[in-house]
Amino acid sequence: MLPAQHFRLVAVSRWDIKPITFERLRFVVVRRALGIGLLLGGTPAMAQTVPTGPVPVRHGITLTPEQLFDVAGQLASAGRWREAIHFLEPLTTNPNADYRAEARVRIARYYLALGKPAQAVAWYEKLLEEKPNAAAVRIELAQALAQMGNISGASHQMQRAAAAKGLPDAVSRAIGQVGAALQDDAPVRFSISLGIAPDTNINHATQAQAVSIYGLPFTLNQNAQAQSGIGVTSSADIVVQHKLDSGTRLVAELAESGNSYRDTNFDDIAVTTNVGAEFVHDKVSLHPALVLGRRWYGTQALYDVYGATATLKLALASKALLSITSSALQFDYPTRTDLSGPLYSDTISYERALSPRTALQVSLNLARNKAASAPEAFLTYGGSGTLSRDAGRFVVYARAGFSRTLGDAPFVAFGNVARDDRLYEGELGLIYKRISLWGLSPLIRVKRDVNNSPVILYAYHENRIEFALTKTF
Repeated sequence: MLPAQHFRLVAVSRWDIKPITFERLRFVVVRRALGIGLLLGGTPAMAQTVPTGPVPVRHGITLTPEQLFDVAGQLASAGRWREAIHFLEPLTTNPNADYRAEARVRIARYYLALGKPAQAVAWYEKLLEEKPNAAAVRIELAQALAQMGNISGASHQMQRAAAAKGLPDAVSRAIGQVGAALQDDAPVRFSISLGIAPDTNINHATQAQAVSIYGLPFTLNQNAQAQSGIGVTSSADIVVQHKLDSGTRLVAELAESGNSYRDTNFDDIAVTTNVGAEFVHDKVSLHPALVLGRRWYGTQALYDVYGATATLKLALASKALLSITSSALQFDYPTRTDLSGPLYSDTISYERALSPRTALQVSLNLARNKAASAPEAFLTYGGSGTLSRDAGRFVVYARAGFSRTLGDAPFVAFGNVARDDRLYEGELGLIYKRISLWGLSPLIRVKRDVNNSPVILYAYHENRIEFALTKTF
């Protein structure tokens, strides 16, 4: 992935499109590690339910909840799954939470037996809205997602199951390892996002209409001033990997990110690819890769980029992951050779599941740009934090970031001052999981960026709203 100073990707989750054989994903190992009592501990046990009143099923026939469960069980034993579901549906709105949960998990299992994992996923998610710490249910949800080919979603649910309260450390580690294995074993991963985005500053330009150059006033043309617009935003990412042995795989990735507007002078599209290998040993993985990419702005190529990157990942526990990425890239600007030069960057990222519903990611970054023109060369450092919360029907997240950019030399023409920029970033997003169009979920994202700089051409602020279809992460 290219540094943020040069290349931005719309953040979306992985959408895995190739189903895999579920038995090889070691769920049996996790079930054995959990034990029957613990595995069922996440779902309601009938012996603990509080009796409630009878439930009318058909005209003239009334059954108690216990009788409904008994009839449904007998029908399921005979392979009559749809009829069993019919008898359980009245209990999904029962005032007793344990009855509701038991009915929902059984319906989900019966839909799996019918070969309809999408319906099973919907019922598992309804159950988890009320019982987010049900680790066993999350494992079954991961199984349904894997059957649909959504390996990233299955891995995510396994990681959240590992964060459930009350699990022994050994069990939590076992679940977390299977979650990581799910992600690693997917031969093809694909993500996509498409939407519209009203933006107050599509070209990240100054709001000033005039500048002083060598002490003389000059009026900026329209393209050099902040322009607002509504654009079509898109991103796509495909990862293909081929396993050579248990600890080595070849990995290739192709990514696209773009914003297109009615005025094509402000179109911004970037494509990058990286090819490399990944070496895995126990809790550590190393992924070196070669990078090649191009970015277009307007109707012309803005720059070409090539170089190398390497990412080291370390699983600190079942609930935490530490990543370190170092890159050495060369940027060539065909029409602005003064901007051409190498960029070296390092990023440290820490991810942790705080609970089955809540996750935290914190990143620190350092980048050194050595452009041909000293005033354009810079040093950047900063950090960001993202907090996400799965609220059942939707996922909500908040992100905040700060970075400081220091120029190597002053711009003589602009008052003999060097860059000392401070960029503040804020973002709120919501993904509604209950609505799905072609397998994608609606996303609303609100962003605000403010860059304060003593060099007037680098000072800007931007407000942006995205309405997109994406895949739930």
